[in-house]
Amino acid sequence: MKYLFPILCFLSIAATAQTDSKQFVEEARKNHKVLDMSFSGGLITMALGDELNEELQGLTDRITEVTWFATEDGSNALSKDLDRFEKQIKRSGFELLATVRHEGADVQVLIQEANGQISEIVAFARDGTDIFFASVTGNFNLQDIETMKVISEDWDK
Repeated sequence: MKYLFPILCFLSIAATAQTDSKQFVEEARKNHKVLDMSFSGGLITMALGDELNEELQGLTDRITEVTWFATEDGSNALSKDLDRFEKQIKRSGFELLATVRHEGADVQVLIQEANGQISEIVAFARDGTDIFFASVTGNFNLQDIETMKVISEDWDK
């Protein structure tokens, strides 16, 4: 559980397609058995407490909302919904930031960026029938993503 927040911060950040992400999560909640959660960026600050250094405080201050869901033994229908959502956000201007394949799991990270500012990072992972989706909205730049990566690597030690 200690690593959940840095992973969410690294994997996830929406102005233009925020509605798309919210709609996708609402549909997943309604049509599929998923464990989901949404919270404001301020909750991260409260949850990290003493572990929050100045650099991380700057990042958490710029987080508007974190939304995620996970499911084990997801249906083919949910997988198809995720495929449809991926195509939809790519059409709306999201760019692929990273694709990771490891031991049967596929992870994709996409960003919504305009004029050097990132308004949302969307990440989803699939491992067989297990699916994880995360969205973090806010106002970030590419250096912030590098900072998130370094922070999450430090916490993994």
